[in-house]
Amino acid sequence: MNHMIKTVLMGALVFCCPLLCILGCSDDAAYETNNDNVDSDTGKQNGNDTGKQNDSDKQNDSDTDKQGESDSDNGPGADTSRPDTSEPSGPLTWVDETTDLEWQRTPPEDEMEAGDGIKYCDDLDLDGHQDWRLPNLSELRSLIRGCPVTETGGECPLTSECVDVGGPASCYEDYSETYSCTRGCSFREEECYWPSELSGPCRFYWSDSPKSSSGYLNYYISFAHAHLNTRHISEKFKYKVRCVRGG
Repeated sequence: MNHMIKTVLMGALVFCCPLLCILGCSDDAAYETNNDNVDSDTGKQNGNDTGKQNDSDKQNDSDTDKQGESDSDNGPGADTSRPDTSEPSGPLTWVDETTDLEWQRTPPEDEMEAGDGIKYCDDLDLDGHQDWRLPNLSELRSLIRGCPVTETGGECPLTSECVDVGGPASCYEDYSETYSCTRGCSFREEECYWPSELSGPCRFYWSDSPKSSSGYLNYYISFAHAHLNTRHISEKFKYKVRCVRGG
């Protein structure tokens, strides 16, 4: 009887051992599988997080690109709205409503002798016009403002039709009348005796009117004194010019 029981128990042990091994192995496999799933989930989660982060990086790159484009649009090369300070502001010419003459607003920088001044204005192409000229004495005198004796119609008798001082060709009897022409008014260093619409230095400006009794003297006007006088047209005397058209 005892022998039989031992035999049964031994058989049971022989049968159960493989089953336990299988169950144990199955648990280990399930653990590993679960671990793999966890790792896989974690990997997927990390992958998704990483992907989202990369998307964010791409968004940042896109923002950076957009910012770069915006910077480029606002850069110096694209900004054409700023005025060019090397050019004079405002119109290039000014029309005097009292005479209907159109004037060069800003004179050329260089001073020149009378003959070169005449040629400069004859060759000038300004504001779509090519019919510019050096003004005669009456035209240049019409620019004087603030000096009654030499303004147009003032005490000074000189005009482009009356240019001879004394002598048989003189257009007026009293030679002393010309003193007002050469006297002008008090010196102005910064404010010129001309309309505020004009610019340029208050210096001597050539006219195209010669003194009729000589072929080598031309009239000029000093807009610092508003006086009229004549000067030799040689290279020794170089003055400013301001061209005119119309009239």
